Amino acid sequence: MTDKLPIISGNRAVIITATSSTTLIGRGLNAIQRKETGITKTDLDTRYRQARDIYNRITDYGREDGFKIEAMPETSCQSDMFEDFQLQQLQPLFNRIQQLAGIFAEFQQLADQGYGKAYFPLSFIYQGGQGTSKNSEKAGYYYRLAFDWCFANQALNDPELWNDLGRIYRNGRGVLTPDNEQYVFWCSKAAEHGNGDAQTTLGWFYDCGFNGESDKEKAAFWYLKAAEQGNMFGYTQLSDMNRGSARYGQFKDKEQTLNWLHIAAKQGYARAQCDLGEIYLLDLHEEQDYKKSMFWFKKAAEQGYESAQWRLGRMYANGLGVEQDYIQAVFLYRRVADYCAWAQFSLSEMYQGGWDIEQDYEQAVLWCRKSAGSGYAEAQNMLGWRYENGIGVEQDKDQAVFWYRKASQSLNKKPRRKAQKALENLGIKWKDA
Repeated sequence: MTDKLPIISGNRAVIITATSSTTLIGRGLNAIQRKETGITKTDLDTRYRQARDIYNRITDYGREDGFKIEAMPETSCQSDMFEDFQLQQLQPLFNRIQQLAGIFAEFQQLADQGYGKAYFPLSFIYQGGQGTSKNSEKAGYYYRLAFDWCFANQALNDPELWNDLGRIYRNGRGVLTPDNEQYVFWCSKAAEHGNGDAQTTLGWFYDCGFNGESDKEKAAFWYLKAAEQGNMFGYTQLSDMNRGSARYGQFKDKEQTLNWLHIAAKQGYARAQCDLGEIYLLDLHEEQDYKKSMFWFKKAAEQGYESAQWRLGRMYANGLGVEQDYIQAVFLYRRVADYCAWAQFSLSEMYQGGWDIEQDYEQAVLWCRKSAGSGYAEAQNMLGWRYENGIGVEQDKDQAVFWYRKASQSLNKKPRRKAQKALENLGIKWKDA
């Protein structure tokens, strides 16, 4: 193990010390190597590698938590359920959840056999949102095992292990105190040794100026390194860098941006599919095409990507590239309304207007309040307007000012200016808001 810190400077090296965790390794990896069960370490390595590669692809290296089983329609017979046209659209998401169930079982078996590398992804699955119900006790248990195992085996020439160790240091999750310096150290080491996930993270460090070292050229270098290995996040980050204002079309090279996104989208990466849909919808490359936008939003929505589901709902609500269908729009909004502020506000609008659903001001206020509380500036303005005028709520100027002030701090120019104007109309200088 080298003491040199790659790429991003830091001061501390890690010293391996004997701890009680060695007993875990003793009954884990060493037990495997002794072949106590007749299973070779090579067999377990192969099983793990296949499972981890599929897990990484489906969950974007553990970042994706959009497979919430609580949001799935309840049914006693899946074949009957998919006779419904709307639920047919969820078939790809169900397929992915079923695939994750198999991966989960594989990781659990490996962990039960003491195979240490399985602890880290297993801890993520037990956090919930990846096809299983949340189990904080087991998540913490396997997170501790993952740290013990990775720490004890840090001297191995294993970039994936180093990257996992770095991510453990970053999150802590009650197991240890988060440590950004160790996070950067291990991520940098893994990136230099070819781990694609670590390379995208290192690119993000430079892109966002993590620890004050912003360098767009180096960021692009590491994103490209990751993309060349087939890391889809690398492609989408490259496309974002190539759009001067990430989502509003100040392209440096339009064709290159579309090329990167198409590569990732055609390989099933939901974020890239959603980005493509947005580009075609907003005419960001002088070729507005609602049908192409609808196509890519559907692809991403089928995978449970909440941003795409909301955008697809908006297209149905406004009849863009498809026949206007409020029922389909409401269906899509409801799918993500529990955790998507945009969908909450859109659902509020549907109840307010009574568009193909029963007009319900109480529900309109409920969803508007949820969205505003989640930080969505448009909803904050709407809630301010409701309190100002007593629409669906008791008139309350103080509450109106409170929500307008919230919206006036938005980074989004349009709702921010709207809130500032509303405050001025109430005799409040928005700079004092």
